[in-house]
Amino acid sequence: MGDYFSKQAADYSRYRPDYPAALYQALWPHVNNWGNAWDCGTGNGQVARVLAPRFETVHATDLSAAQITEAAAPDNVHFSVATAEQSGLAAGSVDLITVGQAIHWFDLDAFWQECRRLARPGAVLAFWTYGLASAGLPDRFESRYHGDIVGPYWPPGREHVDCLYESIQAPFPCLSEQRLRLQLRWGLEHYLGYLSSWSATQKYRQQTGEDPVALARQTLGSVWGESERDIDWPLALKIYVIE
Repeated sequence: MGDYFSKQAADYSRYRPDYPAALYQALWPHVNNWGNAWDCGTGNGQVARVLAPRFETVHATDLSAAQITEAAAPDNVHFSVATAEQSGLAAGSVDLITVGQAIHWFDLDAFWQECRRLARPGAVLAFWTYGLASAGLPDRFESRYHGDIVGPYWPPGREHVDCLYESIQAPFPCLSEQRLRLQLRWGLEHYLGYLSSWSATQKYRQQTGEDPVALARQTLGSVWGESERDIDWPLALKIYVIE
């Protein structure tokens, strides 16, 4: 896994959407024990903060030290810098493993092994992703920005997001696969900040010396309007019991 988010860690913390309550409501019935959870690829701690009230301890790890610096959560959440393949956690210590919008960057074979190593009997793995947002913008702006403008600058692995993880199947018994929606209302500045947090946007800037978000601002400034817009993402959730 490459570190694709350290440079824009502050933007990631500020502009990335939180996951809907329906996602967690779909997950909780499958959890067997509430001792230790591992939120892998925690970023700024979005998921860890939701896990904290339910678990005795939450271990939240990320490859990026800059992301961990931006993270915040209750005292029973322990943040650390670690990879998905080598968490540094004790064997047989974890009841739930979560991965929000990150598993597509992992060395999957090594990550499955780490899940087996960490799992207590009955431990559950849940991972999810959201796809391309729809804001009802003219001229297919969302897909043009994603595919035509910054498309050549996506790191390997993004293709798994584009198919909503249909290409990723964990080697464990599947408990549930669900399609949900992530829906928010944003103003233009928040939407542009979200685009700025993309790894492909950052690579575009580095390699061309230009800012694609500035170009997006010029395009959208006259069509967005003064009010907030409804933003809608498709979201895919997969839940497994680790054996």
